[in-house]
Amino acid sequence: MLKLNKLKLLTILTCVLAITVPAAIASAENVRELVHAYRVWKLTDVLDLSEEQMPVFYSRLKEVDKLEAEILEDQREVVKRLADILDDEEIDEQKLQKALDEHRALRLKRIEEVGRMRDEAEMMLSARQRARYVVFDQEFRTDIRNIIQKARDLERMRRMDERLDMQGGGMGSPGGRSSGGSGGSRGRR
Repeated sequence: MLKLNKLKLLTILTCVLAITVPAAIASAENVRELVHAYRVWKLTDVLDLSEEQMPVFYSRLKEVDKLEAEILEDQREVVKRLADILDDEEIDEQKLQKALDEHRALRLKRIEEVGRMRDEAEMMLSARQRARYVVFDQEFRTDIRNIIQKARDLERMRRMDERLDMQGGGMGSPGGRSSGGSGGSRGRR
């Protein structure tokens, strides 16, 4: 397996996500699968799993990821409901409390069930592999958050450039940013 340094890998993944994020609303599952495949590839290298450990560990890890994604989606739906309730002129306190209770239950479910399943997956590893996994997982989650944020920023900039171009004020056009003005509205929503 080719070993690329972390910066090259993150650059490649950033580019892939920059391309896929605009379509991510329609295909969040594809992005999730891409991230999972990248994670498995990196974990294989980091953990040095045996042939016996590999299928069992990765199968369990995929179950954990699937459950966590389902719970997070349920939480997003409850948050949308909370926002809708708060937008009503007269807030129904019972509906509000019910949605809050549901959100709390989902948060606890995520902590308990996902945590238990993660612990079970980690117990398949040696102490050294578990330590490597804990370090990797923390760094990986931070890297993915940063990559997604960069991809969103790139998409936001692309949309803004399109709007400026349609208004005749894009980069390099007369009246655009390069005209020496104060920078126009670039960077503002």
